[in-house]
Amino acid sequence: MLCVNMFEGEAMSGDLTIDLTEFREELAALPPHDEPADRHLALLGWLTRFAHACGCESPILVGCGAVEIYTNACTSTGDVDIITTDIARLSSNLLKIGFQRSTDQRYLYHPGFSMLFEFPAASLRPGEETVTINHDGVNCLVISPADLIVDRLETFEASGGGTDLLNAYLIYHSYYENLDHERLRDRVIRRDVRESFRFMRDLHRQSVNESLGAREQAQRIVEECRRRRGPQ
Repeated sequence: MLCVNMFEGEAMSGDLTIDLTEFREELAALPPHDEPADRHLALLGWLTRFAHACGCESPILVGCGAVEIYTNACTSTGDVDIITTDIARLSSNLLKIGFQRSTDQRYLYHPGFSMLFEFPAASLRPGEETVTINHDGVNCLVISPADLIVDRLETFEASGGGTDLLNAYLIYHSYYENLDHERLRDRVIRRDVRESFRFMRDLHRQSVNESLGAREQAQRIVEECRRRRGPQ
């Protein structure tokens, strides 16, 4: 458990001394909300260093925050979904530098910033992988593009939400040349999102073969969402 020692602005966790003032100042200096892609990477870098200072393992960015990074902020969010094996320790230390718990206890938020931390799980699901992105000398962990594609397709299959399908498509389209397609197909089968994956794959092929513009690609996605929802 974290205990504040006699030096103001410092805290101790085990044998570690954490300079809370330094981390508070760094948090306040992060990029503003209108620079979301840079903001999320900077925030993840800050959180990674903070976690290490607290004796925690490197956090893993998942969810919409990871989408924001991979799509270069084509979509933006204030939610920061973090996977960590040290949820209790990291949370308690964040509370020491001004974060607060939401009423439903689901989020940690900072009243001075437009961000919500959520810790949905202690580990990635079996078979999921991470990639390392170096930001200002800090090695940050983000769920892999392939696994994030499948995650977004799963959410789309469950809800029919167009944003989830669009995000999956944007990542697939942008990272197509660098994806391990054999592994991706295996993940698609294991998570049972074959139908939406086929739509996404075929749309990508059409966009390449027929030189479809962004507007036409978006319209195909809208049409697919309407088809899923059925007559209104």
